[in-house]
Amino acid sequence: MKLQIILILIIISSVFLYADEWEILNEGSPCLLNDIDFINENMGWAVGSDGLLMRTEDAGQTWNKISTDVSWHLEQVDFINELTGWAYGYDTNLNRHIIIKSEDGGYSWIVQYYYAGDEGISSIYALSDDVAYAIADMGRCILRTSNGGDEWESIMHYAEAGCFNNIQFVNDMTGFITGTDALGRVTILITYDGGNNWHKKYTDAFSRILRFQFIDDSTCFFSALNESGESILYLTRDTFNHWTKQSQYKNWIDYFNALSVDTIFSFMRDSGPITDLYKSTDGGNHWTYISSFGFSPEKMYFFNDYGYSLGSRNFTLTGLSLSFLMKSSDKGYNWESSFLAYHFTDIYFLNKNNGFASGGISASHANTGHILSTNNGGQTWSIYYNGPFKISDIQFINQNTGYILQDGSLYKINNVENDCKNILENPDPDKKTRIFDVYFVNENNGYAVGGYEQDDEVFATIFVTLDGGNNWETAWQSPVNHLGDYL
Repeated sequence: MKLQIILILIIISSVFLYADEWEILNEGSPCLLNDIDFINENMGWAVGSDGLLMRTEDAGQTWNKISTDVSWHLEQVDFINELTGWAYGYDTNLNRHIIIKSEDGGYSWIVQYYYAGDEGISSIYALSDDVAYAIADMGRCILRTSNGGDEWESIMHYAEAGCFNNIQFVNDMTGFITGTDALGRVTILITYDGGNNWHKKYTDAFSRILRFQFIDDSTCFFSALNESGESILYLTRDTFNHWTKQSQYKNWIDYFNALSVDTIFSFMRDSGPITDLYKSTDGGNHWTYISSFGFSPEKMYFFNDYGYSLGSRNFTLTGLSLSFLMKSSDKGYNWESSFLAYHFTDIYFLNKNNGFASGGISASHANTGHILSTNNGGQTWSIYYNGPFKISDIQFINQNTGYILQDGSLYKINNVENDCKNILENPDPDKKTRIFDVYFVNENNGYAVGGYEQDDEVFATIFVTLDGGNNWETAWQSPVNHLGDYL
């Protein structure tokens, strides 16, 4: 509620004030960044949770946020040219996995396919304007469209338990899929007729193929796990019939990008948190150190001098999770942040200098909640509190005492005692209480709106406290069909 009021005040104020009287203190995004895709050094796209979709046309200097359905949790995007691209994700409203397509460079999207399988879609690969492939059902089902996505058909359903997660075609007819079968063996599926028939190859040489990238019809670099659990780069020149181990420099290869059979960029690391970027100009036999990163890179593109990297970092001591889009203009030696993903939900200031901001992420694979504090009017921020759920609403009485809504429950923070406890639990275990908003007049008197469910009955309720939240009384109550009908 307070966030809505603040937004309304900002809109009203902008009618009367000049734009240059406002400055952006921190521009966040309500999402996790999940994937990037570039077709050349200037044009690329990025997707994430809460419907995040962005496009850049100037090598990542600026990113244009494109309006999409906020219920879409987008996992991967793949464009074949400046206009045509596909993406897949999950629609949280429909509880179904979706494939969407754009024919205008990402500015508008249509849902082409709903997948109701339990395990959903794990990868998509666009081959042309008309042809695209997707891996679904925990890697057991291969989907194909041959008419631009108007129709999708299952061209293979691998009945054995297993998991396939990487797909790439080197031409219209020849394609590869890697994964593991029911026995845990590395399995390579190959088609020479556009996916109508698939041939299987098995190997016990390594436990898993992490990623592969073809340079031409037969030459391919791939990273795989050996018996010791180390990630090593391999090269095959005859479509996986034989392969050679390239020089192993570190224990783990996070990601690699092969520009040719000779030039390769690779993120490598040991057991610590620092990831190093290396470059090879002889097909991976020798490597040259380029730079280091304090986060986990998840994807990388290089075009001549320009490099792009998507990564994330989990701050162990604070629980904070951030997504980064990094850009290099000098072949990877120096990097700058091109975009930072973080979800701000509410803000509360005690005075012009001391304030708090709440946020966090609720996604299919991450749930975190944080409160940041500032003592210099928002110029710098530090971690004040972190919790297991996204924080939707905050109000502070003073620097040490505040109230927060976290996953529908009301908590009170006492920073002096380092305590955060639920203060509006219903003593009846059969009554499930949920709070939507809170407001305190002073340190003692406060109100909370929400309600509770008991058996088949739902009650919208306004609660009141006169002792700082230690005890609550019902000020008003009404039976409703759903709490959202009132609140």
